[in-house]
Amino acid sequence: MNPKHGSAARVVSDAYNGQTNFMTPEVLRYGWLPDGCAYELSTGTGIGGQPIWGVTIVDPKRPQDRPKRSKCCHSLEEAETHIKAGAPE
Repeated sequence: MNPKHGSAARVVSDAYNGQTNFMTPEVLRYGWLPDGCAYELSTGTGIGGQPIWGVTIVDPKRPQDRPKRSKCCHSLEEAETHIKAGAPE
């Protein structure tokens, strides 16, 4: 599946059985990386009460895998930079 074959939101949701991340439950957006992986950008509150952002990566060819490319970030800028860089490991 790629952008022509479905929505990134569906790819991420299906991979996680419709469950949100308990640390970053507020989804800001979904999108596609240049390599065909779907991503979710979300936000929430960290253990110490500080805001955090999550970038979740799902490869539609192997949705059961949990790639090391997903990342918890301490600023929106950090999360956006990770996405723009193609979410490297």
